[in-house]
Amino acid sequence: MKFQSPYQKVFTFLVFSFFVGSLTAHSISTASLLQQNPELLTEWLEKNELSEFAPVATRSPLPDHFFAERIYPEKSFEPVVFEIEDQAVVLFWMIDAGDREVVVLSEDKADGYYFYDFEGLYGQRNSAKLSEKFSIPQSGKVLLEWNGPLDQVEDIIINRSDHRVYRSIAGHSFISTGFGAALDCHFNINCSEGEDFNQLSDAVNRIMVVVEEGIGFCSGALINNTAEDFTPYILSAFHCMANFTPLYHLWRFDFFYNSENCDDPISEPDFFSMIGAKFRAGHPDSDFLLLELSNGFPSDFEVPFLGWDRREDYLPVNTALVHHPAGDIKKVSSYSEPLRVHNNLINWNHGIQTPRRSHYRQQLTTGTFEPGSSGSPLLSPESRIMGQLHGGVFGCDGNIAYSGILHYSWDVGDDPSERLRDWLDPINTGQLTLDELLLAPELIEIEVAGRVSNPLNRNIPDVLIELVCGDTTYFTLTDEEGEFALNIVFIDEEDCIVHFSKQDEVMNGINVLDIVLIRRDILGLQILDDWQRLAADVNDDGLVNVLDIVVLRRMILGIYDELPDVDPWLFSVQSDVIELRADNSLFLDVTGMKMGDLDYNADY
Repeated sequence: MKFQSPYQKVFTFLVFSFFVGSLTAHSISTASLLQQNPELLTEWLEKNELSEFAPVATRSPLPDHFFAERIYPEKSFEPVVFEIEDQAVVLFWMIDAGDREVVVLSEDKADGYYFYDFEGLYGQRNSAKLSEKFSIPQSGKVLLEWNGPLDQVEDIIINRSDHRVYRSIAGHSFISTGFGAALDCHFNINCSEGEDFNQLSDAVNRIMVVVEEGIGFCSGALINNTAEDFTPYILSAFHCMANFTPLYHLWRFDFFYNSENCDDPISEPDFFSMIGAKFRAGHPDSDFLLLELSNGFPSDFEVPFLGWDRREDYLPVNTALVHHPAGDIKKVSSYSEPLRVHNNLINWNHGIQTPRRSHYRQQLTTGTFEPGSSGSPLLSPESRIMGQLHGGVFGCDGNIAYSGILHYSWDVGDDPSERLRDWLDPINTGQLTLDELLLAPELIEIEVAGRVSNPLNRNIPDVLIELVCGDTTYFTLTDEEGEFALNIVFIDEEDCIVHFSKQDEVMNGINVLDIVLIRRDILGLQILDDWQRLAADVNDDGLVNVLDIVVLRRMILGIYDELPDVDPWLFSVQSDVIELRADNSLFLDVTGMKMGDLDYNADY
């Protein structure tokens, strides 16, 4: 084992997951080459007398909706190359994170990389081989290591990946951020307090905001437009990214993150994430931000796009906020009094001031809001969006919520990138309200039908037909006419497996005459037809011979209580793949034969 001259460039190459909940990373617990040879690393560290790297934050403090901050090592560091067992090891000393967690974000793959706590080196604690583009959170003195072929070292070091290192803000954890973090005075969306709004609440999503300077949570909602073309616009809050450098392509939008009922779940519920968005419009005066998701929804996705109401004089009773406070599961807060337009300027943190009559004011009567709720839709009694939450005074002992008015945002700027009109009314209808639009799977319905009969065209009832399509299985039986029909509803064209079977009395149709017919075939006196030959092969060896006679004789004598090698019935379609395609109903004409019944006398 040896280490070589250090290269002059440092880079990191890790990504934490944006595809799973609460930053849970997929990794394989294993040991790197240096973890398997810790004395080599210890020797090198002692010879070079490296000091620990204290991280420097990009910007501090960050607003309350952030849970992680971008950091940099205090000094640069040269990577070191080792050779262990004909494999190359490139070592990068990262930072001393202390008791706070660190993740490293990049946009390239992480094959061959390890990210671990040096203090756990000998015990191989916190060791993770990166199987995808992400790391697990680490704390303590963390190292980055790459293992791979010697001839790839130069390329690995020279072609550096752009990387970003984030550290959890004090009091937060990458692992537990979000779930269960909200105040106790919130109401889950499926409580009775949300019954007027939960039918369309699937439009509301939790947003993981990723900017160069940090990572945080906000809320947002899918919003409809007058073309009703399912363009995936998300309405949220401008201040979620204001004065930062947003990395919209890394923003994560979590759908269906809620409890199934009013109770808080014991474990974190599953949710579905969409990654990446594009900026469309935004303005600080009414604090609106309009994004468009970078990717379309899966074909089996069902979600509403909320309607909107931009009437200036509409101030209804019973409005609500649906949101994800502190990144927690979906909550609802309501206001039972008439909605009010705030007539005064509002002075916000960081020197921001919003104009008169740009915001609604609610003194919530149930629930509250928190950082992370920002951008949540303010819903009318008709569940139309009238604005989005900006902020205010929150808590369990009283609160005042201010939401940017959609009517104000409609024409607030001189350019399409500063107003909503061009995006939400692309066909220039001028309408003041728009209802919701439901994105639902386009269902394909076809009929799979058929008839089952024996070679003499006699109907065979009570044949079981099983059609297995992915995770769904359809069942039916043939009727007295031997006919069957299955109505199949599916989303995507797919291949299914159809299987025919029939349960029967074991001796039904089997008698001495069947043995006589086999014997005459063997002697060449009376040749069996194709179906008789198949039915005669009761030992399933592909031949008709004396061994089949032995099996039938033992059946007749009661020595066997079932055919030992074959099913009771043979069908021309025993188990087969069929293609389900739109506008392509199928009719299956199937022949069945009772095994051992060569004279066709079975009772159907």
